[in-house]
Amino acid sequence: AQQAVVSSESRYRRLTESAQDAIYLADEQGRIVDVNEAACQVLGGSLEDITQLNVWDIDINYSEEGFKEFWTSSDSSGARLVESVHRRLDGSTFPVEISAFKLVEDGNQYFYGLARDITERLADQEEIRQSRERLNLVIDNMPVLIHAHDEEGNYVHEGRWQLMING
Repeated sequence: AQQAVVSSESRYRRLTESAQDAIYLADEQGRIVDVNEAACQVLGGSLEDITQLNVWDIDINYSEEGFKEFWTSSDSSGARLVESVHRRLDGSTFPVEISAFKLVEDGNQYFYGLARDITERLADQEEIRQSRERLNLVIDNMPVLIHAHDEEGNYVHEGRWQLMING
């Protein structure tokens, strides 16, 4: 039985240390009690540095009171997915998507959070939005009748000239 526990702990540690996403373990007071290497790298500190922090020191969208509200409103039935912003130890910030859930270990409750840096995803989404905006500008200013529709036949865009003719 002891060998099974040691094997399980070793497997858990390998999984968390090899993860590309930052992994945080916080207690019910909001203190960071453990992190993986990815969290150390993205925040720019050591395990010792980060375990001196609270959730609201890292996540700029949470105060101590906000964390306590999040804690009490969360149950242990599943993960919650939220977008937020994290602060590195140097003070710079970056957007994250966090999957967090409660777990119980040795009678204590913890939040286990996986945080993914979504800087590139948000930049890609902004680029797509700007491309659509430019395309709509071109369509709107073409002196021809243009309209676009989706797979169900619903109009999703009509050029300015089409609108002027159709009213």
